[in-house]
Amino acid sequence: MESKIYTLLIYFPIFLISLTVHEFCHGFVAFRKGDPTAKFMGRLTLNPIPHMDPIGTVLFPIFSILFGGVYFAWAKPVPVDPRNFKHRVNDMFWVALAGPFSNFVLAFLSAWLYGMTLHYGPSLFQEKTIFILMDVMQMSIYLNLALFFFNLIPVAPLDGSKIIGRFLPTELRHVFENINPMVGAMALLLLFMTGILRYIAIPIFLVGQVLQKLFIF
Repeated sequence: MESKIYTLLIYFPIFLISLTVHEFCHGFVAFRKGDPTAKFMGRLTLNPIPHMDPIGTVLFPIFSILFGGVYFAWAKPVPVDPRNFKHRVNDMFWVALAGPFSNFVLAFLSAWLYGMTLHYGPSLFQEKTIFILMDVMQMSIYLNLALFFFNLIPVAPLDGSKIIGRFLPTELRHVFENINPMVGAMALLLLFMTGILRYIAIPIFLVGQVLQKLFIF
């Protein structure tokens, strides 16, 4: 149980920061593209509270870590009204991409901090502190890569379903956009139950290893 509490103390703050940045970037890009909906609804903020879902952001991840289960969680989606965009398809593409891209940037920064800790840590911190910092950075790398790759899956309501719309013919894009999110949720559940979703761990692990080695010198 002590190890699970340790994992929770590391995981939850990183998870909260990562989700907050993810949702903020959606709202920020939407605002820059002409849609003030997120700002009017108090979601254009780095304060995590407005972005938190009581079940998906708090109860589910805590329960999963402490009692076992799949690390699966979510935040409240930032409201976006595409009718406010000047170029609806292109602007929606950038808004959707902003969230996952922010997680990749966080993973990159975490890898850089991991390398800095490994290189300069022995002269600055005690050994126990170094190990904790490295655990934090490693968790941040893989958690943000998980958010990056998972959200790129082209299934509603994930960001990938809006990103791929940029590259589809108009008629097919309309069909894709009008798919009920519940159908998408069932599709994700099916992918998980069949084990197919587990293959997402392959790019997460490979890219994570590359990022870590990139800053080890």
